Amino acid sequence: MINPRKFVLLGAKQQIYKIASTIRVSEISLKNGGSPDLRETLCYCDAVRELPGKKIAQALEIADSVRNLDRLAPKEKMKRLNFAYHNLLALLDRREDEDKNFSFERFDNLERVPKRYPWIGILDNLRSPMNTGSIFRSADGFGTGELFLTGITPSPPNPKISRTALGAEEFVPYRYFAETSASIAEAKAAGYRVVALEVVEPARHLHEIQSFENHAFVFGNEEFGITEETLSLCDDAVRLPLSGRKNSLNVGNVFAVVAYEAWRFFWGGP
Repeated sequence: MINPRKFVLLGAKQQIYKIASTIRVSEISLKNGGSPDLRETLCYCDAVRELPGKKIAQALEIADSVRNLDRLAPKEKMKRLNFAYHNLLALLDRREDEDKNFSFERFDNLERVPKRYPWIGILDNLRSPMNTGSIFRSADGFGTGELFLTGITPSPPNPKISRTALGAEEFVPYRYFAETSASIAEAKAAGYRVVALEVVEPARHLHEIQSFENHAFVFGNEEFGITEETLSLCDDAVRLPLSGRKNSLNVGNVFAVVAYEAWRFFWGGP
């Protein structure tokens, strides 16, 4: 923590960015099951409260929205912290400080270290090799730990899988199970909590998941979804909060959303 006397000597943008960073730390702590500690945030806010400047005044108005979080439900706390953090970054508008002569570099030319995170995707009797390939590509991109392919789900090697996976099936660990129940039993034996992605009651919204660590998510058949028998074996159920007339998405798209949210959890991104 910066001494308040030194903090007031920083530039306004540095002060705002530091306040935003402390709010982000509290948000991540809450997301990981801890309690948000806003003492540093409030200390910085109080230190600059009497300073002149329109941006500082706007920043304080935003930061003050996270005071007195104790009386709020966890979901509302998370929302307040997240909104405050992003509103402060928007206030900074750091683009005006960027060098106008910058150059782009293709990601394919950048050094990357592939990572695998401790969660499993269970593909429950998918019928389309194109969807399976799409899932392999998302699993590789977002670091899914492993895929369990069950029943009629197409498995590599398969040219139709490769068409959408673009070779990603060569890098993602996977296993095949004749029965979905066997894959769920395997996941539970390894200490994983099994969660169904299905539009059922009382499925929670995906963003209410507190942790993705040691979780196995079940993705159902494109036409019939997840059977009642398989649902009965799961520990929980979640769904995507959609606002259109249709209540579901293509299974490959659903997997991509879950994989990205899992990546955000493990990486700690915004």
